[in-house]
Amino acid sequence: MSYREDLILAAVRAFARRGPEGTTVNDIAVEAGVSQPRISQVFGSKEHAWKAAFTWASTVVVQELTDLLELRGEPVLAWVEVKDRRSDELMVLLHCLSAARHFPDMRQNMREVLGAMADVAKNRGFPADSFVRDGLLASVEVSLGVRSLTDVVSLPA
Repeated sequence: MSYREDLILAAVRAFARRGPEGTTVNDIAVEAGVSQPRISQVFGSKEHAWKAAFTWASTVVVQELTDLLELRGEPVLAWVEVKDRRSDELMVLLHCLSAARHFPDMRQNMREVLGAMADVAKNRGFPADSFVRDGLLASVEVSLGVRSLTDVVSLPA
């Protein structure tokens, strides 16, 4: 892994915890164990660091879903593993989704990611809408720190 990729992963972890609005360049620097000017030198700005973290997160999640769906052959199992392996990346996507209402560029980014997720399902013969819904549910479960929403609420049968 390259130095830049290490810094992107640090940005993913920082943005996963605080979102794009709550994360500072200093937060990313602390997470990476480098100076704040070094983060600015590599990314140029917090916004560019966010874009790099989002691009990394969306690419990794879609690729992991593709691989796991091929390996497991079952959408729910793929999402469970992605949730376990890529919780920070899912949180970055969830932060983007929550900001999408107010920021057209984030809205477009999320439409592209959700479209890529739908394509993963369709290409393997699974219904795209339920696959994407399962992914959104997995992201919410990650944000709540639970294995299942039924751990938090009692849903009607």
